[in-house]
Amino acid sequence: MIDFINNLNSREKKLLLAVSALIFFIIFWMIISNLFGEFKISKQNLNKSKSDYEYVYKKANMLKKTYLSNNLEPDLFLQSLNKDAEIFDIKNIAIKEIENGLSLQFQAENRNRAIEYVVFVTNNNYLQPSKLNIKKGNDIYNVVFEIIQS
Repeated sequence: MIDFINNLNSREKKLLLAVSALIFFIIFWMIISNLFGEFKISKQNLNKSKSDYEYVYKKANMLKKTYLSNNLEPDLFLQSLNKDAEIFDIKNIAIKEIENGLSLQFQAENRNRAIEYVVFVTNNNYLQPSKLNIKKGNDIYNVVFEIIQS
């Protein structure tokens, strides 16, 4: 093999070197373009999977909201309310069933904290409020909050 290369003219050696470099460059180009093609396909699959996940997540949240708003059990709901009541300085929580939902009654020393509690309960339980009545009496706010059940 070495004798073959040594017997070539300088022009033939340059031509052989150029062809070898061209073959190497073409192989390198094919490998790089294949990698970029695979990357592009992977990126498309990622975007599709991400959009599928977001779609399912939104639908599951809608289902959860619908389920929670339609299936309020007063006793279980009262237990969950009592857990958070201390944070907002809420006392004497009572729930009673009304015609189209529930009525939540409680007492608070601070009107702003009472409103924050109502917002917290509404947002965390996916509820639709219908009425909010706050009355001040003897340094305590009496709050009546009605929730519509669909």
